[in-house]
Amino acid sequence: MQNPLTTNQARDTALLLARVSLGVLFLMAGYTKVAGGVTQFVDGSLKSIPTFVSPSFGKMYLQALPWTEMLVGLMLVVGFYTRIAAALASLMLISFIIAITGVGFHGKPQVEPNVVYLGLAILLTTTGGGQIAVDHSFGKQAPGPAKK
Repeated sequence: MQNPLTTNQARDTALLLARVSLGVLFLMAGYTKVAGGVTQFVDGSLKSIPTFVSPSFGKMYLQALPWTEMLVGLMLVVGFYTRIAAALASLMLISFIIAITGVGFHGKPQVEPNVVYLGLAILLTTTGGGQIAVDHSFGKQAPGPAKK
């Protein structure tokens, strides 16, 4: 008897749940920033820009962040170019971890939930969105490892 958790259907359902949970997290984070005012978000976050990043680049990044979070979140929820969206989510999460904890830059060590989200994003970057995704309706996954 085959373990039901090792079937393709179980894998695809798990990938769907991972995609949707991470996507909703990004959608809500971006929406909250937009609803509260992007300018207020940028002004309140300028102090989080690491010293090795130029202030003008940091401000530009912060202005684009809410919109990028919502776009990446939507792409993850529907499974559209999942690997690309998850790779962008990974890069954003790494920047959040650096900004929040100062990892490697004399920050205070702390447990950071973004590390868990980063794990999900890396999983989706490497595996793709599964069969229950818009990617699958294109007849192929977004760029990634070749299928055997």
